[in-house]
Amino acid sequence: MAGRPAAALVVFLSLLGCRGESVPPETSGADASWLVAPEPYLVIGVLDGDPAYQFSDIVAAARRPDGGWVVVDAGSRTVRAYDSGGRLWRVLGSAGSGPGEFVRPTQVLSRQDGSTLVWDDATFRVTEFDPDGELADIRSFSRDGIAKAVEPPLYPASGTLLSDGGLIVRLIFKTADAPPGRFRHQTSALRVSSDQSAIDTVLFFRDTEQVSVQLPKGSLPVIPPLARRASIAVQPNEARLCIGDQAGPEVSCFGPDGAPVVARWDGEQVPATANEPAVTAWRDSMTDLYAQKMSRADADKILSQVSAPTEHPPYTELVLDRGGHLWVKTGTAVRPDRDTYLVFTPAGQAVGPVSVPHVRILEIGDDYLVGVARDELEVQYLKAFAIAKPS
Repeated sequence: MAGRPAAALVVFLSLLGCRGESVPPETSGADASWLVAPEPYLVIGVLDGDPAYQFSDIVAAARRPDGGWVVVDAGSRTVRAYDSGGRLWRVLGSAGSGPGEFVRPTQVLSRQDGSTLVWDDATFRVTEFDPDGELADIRSFSRDGIAKAVEPPLYPASGTLLSDGGLIVRLIFKTADAPPGRFRHQTSALRVSSDQSAIDTVLFFRDTEQVSVQLPKGSLPVIPPLARRASIAVQPNEARLCIGDQAGPEVSCFGPDGAPVVARWDGEQVPATANEPAVTAWRDSMTDLYAQKMSRADADKILSQVSAPTEHPPYTELVLDRGGHLWVKTGTAVRPDRDTYLVFTPAGQAVGPVSVPHVRILEIGDDYLVGVARDELEVQYLKAFAIAKPS
């Protein structure tokens, strides 16, 4: 195993001592007493150096029972295991279509016995590695078989693995026809049992918001800026999931028995303007995209049919932690370097707002939060933060 250069290894002390500090205003309240440390106790990632510590597209991570980490990098199509100090332990799988190889890995689950499950969304295949990192099992789900269980034009688009071996399948509305104006297709999510003998509908919801723009030879659906989208979050260690489509300030969650629990909150509408960064960035990127196929004047004409949004969606991300708590990212951050999440118990009761350093969260445990961050050079780093809760 290649050792990591000391200069490249950035490991911070745990900030569990924050338990004795007062809770900052953004996390204060009757029940909001959880505190996420402002600095990470572990960082994995380098700009230059050993490729084992370079990432191009981290999409998933999980903490192993021994305190180590399993990280999925979709850019290199590798799954890597690190010890608790952030040193590479071994590479579990790499790019390819054979056993122990991946085409588009999107999810990783770490079991209590130390085994690891990796989901490949391109092949609809789950690969299991034993506690020593050796290939143990490969199991595929039949996308075509699942497609036969639904009515067209709905079709299986992507899957998310459940800890019991089952699968949550998100359907898309597969059609070449787009209705006029602004629209959202009705779609649903299916729960497929591990042996694929049972396929049940979990919930119907609205898919990604689109706008139909007119072209000389027909119409084209375009995803507008700040589009409302559907999100599915699964609990890493239990067969529980939550679904929200940003239609309003509420999210529906379902346990292993399928019983629904709805988390609701009072959300203020956040106005949006045509000149804010998210909108201008969308317009610039779309103009550049269409200008590759047509004149810039024609590209501007197409995009002029997409009106600027007047408000932000009520939330942007959903995360289910290992305790079954739902974390909902809102747009009400108090500081630019931190985000605000509303946290709910498995019963749908509000814990309160929690302030989190600005990272894309990958997994949350009882006393840790791990996510991916980018620096000004777009270099990716895996960062782990301590979570302090009242005893």
